[in-house]
Amino acid sequence: MTLTNSYSAEIFGLILCSFLFLLFSNFRKLFFFPKFETTPQAIEKRSSIIDFIRGISIIGIVIIHLDSYFRYYHPNDSFSNITFFLSNASRFSVPAFIISSAFFLNYKSPKEYWLSKWNNLIMPYLIIGTIAYILKYPLESIYTIFDYIYKIFSGTIMAPFYFVPLMVQCYLIYALFVRRFEKTKSIYIVLWISFVLNIFSNLDWFQSTNLYINGLIPAFFGNFVFFFLVGFSAKNIFKDSGNFKNTILTGKIFLFSLVISLLFYLIFVGYLSMKKLPELSNHFIFYPLAMFILLFSIGIKLEESVSNILQKIYSIFSFIGKMSLSIFLIHPILIHLSFGRDPYSFGGKVSGFFFFLLLNIIIPIFLWISFQKLRKIFFN
Repeated sequence: MTLTNSYSAEIFGLILCSFLFLLFSNFRKLFFFPKFETTPQAIEKRSSIIDFIRGISIIGIVIIHLDSYFRYYHPNDSFSNITFFLSNASRFSVPAFIISSAFFLNYKSPKEYWLSKWNNLIMPYLIIGTIAYILKYPLESIYTIFDYIYKIFSGTIMAPFYFVPLMVQCYLIYALFVRRFEKTKSIYIVLWISFVLNIFSNLDWFQSTNLYINGLIPAFFGNFVFFFLVGFSAKNIFKDSGNFKNTILTGKIFLFSLVISLLFYLIFVGYLSMKKLPELSNHFIFYPLAMFILLFSIGIKLEESVSNILQKIYSIFSFIGKMSLSIFLIHPILIHLSFGRDPYSFGGKVSGFFFFLLLNIIIPIFLWISFQKLRKIFFN
């Protein structure tokens, strides 16, 4: 694999990651399970900063999928270079959800643990996934049921749906293994094994020529399990903003170096995007970790700001983050239904982009809230 390939972004990112790891204990503490006395309030309360990060991340996921929509109609337009760069620059988004998903896992009993996953993730996915399948695929023969089952389990009904079977695997790994030794030194070994596994998956070592096996690759846990375990190693840092300040934000040199590293990385990504190389992977190592730290730092500043405008911006992103599952599940259907219409027909390229971006955020939230209200009326 040569440096002309999009994997060169991973190599460059690993160099930057090594630089931060070797020079700054702030960065190393993400991987060494520091022990803190986390306040009871931080343990019980869901951090709005995490919702803020998820809000930005889900917007990034929508941008990734809008890029394919816009390039489908106008592959040679210069504006496609911009959407392609924005798509590559949003590749931190899925790992951000994976990292944060490890913060608040609580295993009291198998029934309670899996019931919450069923109610909050699996059941909504099955309902909306079934609707998506009916809208996208013809119901022609008895073999349709087997195709439906395969696509539900593999998350291939719509491109982003792989996230759900991926998360189920992570939750299963936690229930069967991680929770049993997350407070022992054995977890260090598991973390670094997952790092190597993630590197190999980024090299596409697990690709297959079989279409059905290949369809399972995006949801393969090895692509993201490192981020999931980093979530455990650093959860006490991120669950309490005071711990984050005292651990990560000690001194300005680290944050400055992190920002400079991200700028260098994005400049390189911009160069790759201009050369029209294949889109970058969303599970390269450096970028999601660095962006999560930066976004958490920004979240703290906005949360503590006395500016009404900044507080409003923070509240909007946090609200979007709380509603991220609705956007994640519903927006692929909206994009699928939009494919019959040129996006430039909605006021031009820039107006069309922002129109569809807002459409794919507002409509899922509206539908989700409406459904929740109807459920309360008829079932309570």
